[in-house]
Amino acid sequence: MRRALVQVVLSLGAGGTERLVIEMCERLHHDTQIEVVCLDAAGEWAYRVATLGIRVTVLERRPGFQWRLAAGIRRIAKTLPAPVIHCHHYTPFIYGCLAGLTLPGSKIVYTEHGRYSDGSPSMKRRLANQFFGRTPGRFFAVSHDLRRHLISEGLPAARLEVNHNGIDPGPTPQASARADARANLGLAGDDWTIGTVARLDPVKNLGLLVQAAAHLYQQIPTLKLVFIGDGPDRVMLERACAQAGIAARTVFTGQRDDARALLAGLDTYVNCSVIEGISVTLLEALAAGLAVVATQVGGTPEILRHEDQGLLIPSRDAQALTAALARIHTDEALRRHLQQAARAHIESAFSIEHMLKRYTDAYGW
Repeated sequence: MRRALVQVVLSLGAGGTERLVIEMCERLHHDTQIEVVCLDAAGEWAYRVATLGIRVTVLERRPGFQWRLAAGIRRIAKTLPAPVIHCHHYTPFIYGCLAGLTLPGSKIVYTEHGRYSDGSPSMKRRLANQFFGRTPGRFFAVSHDLRRHLISEGLPAARLEVNHNGIDPGPTPQASARADARANLGLAGDDWTIGTVARLDPVKNLGLLVQAAAHLYQQIPTLKLVFIGDGPDRVMLERACAQAGIAARTVFTGQRDDARALLAGLDTYVNCSVIEGISVTLLEALAAGLAVVATQVGGTPEILRHEDQGLLIPSRDAQALTAALARIHTDEALRRHLQQAARAHIESAFSIEHMLKRYTDAYGW
């Protein structure tokens, strides 16, 4: 009997969770019948799953609770033999759980990839989790920090496991890859480039990076700032760069499918999120051998140790970010150490093979 898997997501828009789901589909589809259910919209990356011969069903969620979403997941899962319903994020978990409860032979796997705010959990969610926490299945958080938060939301500690996100490290970027990426980004040979790959969203707090870059530009006139990605904060960030006098030194690429290749063109990578699960783009920056500065939030300290694979700073601290970037620029020995340690760390501790094995074991495969 062929294995069967239903991946339930909000969408296949540009993001770290979505990339992991796509990567799982790419690695499993040869011997597994896979269906992808998007609760909200297909998203710009849905074509990557469709090219594998995997059907993507969009349920077009509207505001408020909707039983039809659980019914839609059940309808698709019912066509498969003993399906695993893997739910990515909380809302897919709720609807996937309701679908699985009325579908004998199915198995629920839930992965929480992150949080949308750093506020306290609501009473409504804590009460709901008194029920959903007792349903059959396997529950995962992508970091120990996130696991602690899920416990505070009322999910039982005994049910919650940790499975860190993993990536394919890919080949070590060579000089030719760096030259190609810098040409693609319009960078000159002597530009010292700091940048990030992210959805331009308030939770990423990228205004902090603009503030730091503006201060650094006074000391480092060759500085270039690169934002790879798009999102609702783009206009605000462009305005902030103009007001800080660094618009001419800033590159906004928009959404790019070749974002990982462009990483090779950067000198230093920054993650200044106010909350974070396990950032896939941060893992990829480390795999690219970049010196990294990141806020000490969420699962990020589980990815890198301060002054070993990168520099950690407090959240929302522009002065600390400025100082860390200046230190990397001036301290060549530190910079080389961070670059060399980053790649080795990813290869040894954050491989996609390890992540995927944990999930397939949970599937019972």
